[in-house]
Amino acid sequence: MNKLDIALDVEGVLADSHAATAARSDFLEPEECPPPDWDFPSDDHYEEFMHVSQNLWHNHNHEIPPMVDNLWKPTRRLARRHNVDIVTHRQNVDAQVVEWLRGYNVYYEEFHVSKGHKTDVGDYDVHVDDSPNVAADALSDGRHVVLIDRPYNQSVEDSNRLTRVSDVSEACELLATVEVTPFGQPRFD
Repeated sequence: MNKLDIALDVEGVLADSHAATAARSDFLEPEECPPPDWDFPSDDHYEEFMHVSQNLWHNHNHEIPPMVDNLWKPTRRLARRHNVDIVTHRQNVDAQVVEWLRGYNVYYEEFHVSKGHKTDVGDYDVHVDDSPNVAADALSDGRHVVLIDRPYNQSVEDSNRLTRVSDVSEACELLATVEVTPFGQPRFD
């Protein structure tokens, strides 16, 4: 059986850090966490979002809920069928993110933090992400993207290598049943 190498993002895919950020901030409204197209009303709003979300991961990761109930179930199913790595761009909170993943029994093989540019997507067959930048970069590299549909990623153009889904459970269900060609490419029918 051919296995795909899958990159599974954390924030906005597994962890609802955006809602937790809005709840912890006295300054940000929920629709600003993040706003459509990441177009924050001001630099102060953006800086507050980044500061509060970093503080959440560093000091209060227990306040960050999963994006779906029983998160372990879809990730276990996916990890049984394919090679799954966690790939995040959140810097300097590796231990806290791993602790969060362990607390929700998320199944994966390796944990990676992108040390480069935010869109340094790595060498994966499929990316499960919510970031429009990661999606665009992966698509331009000829990779497949399962994009968690959010207001802030509507600018990503449809492609035969892009599949939009509502949440990580739907993404894992899709990928756990996808056929892999003899050349190791996913075949979405």
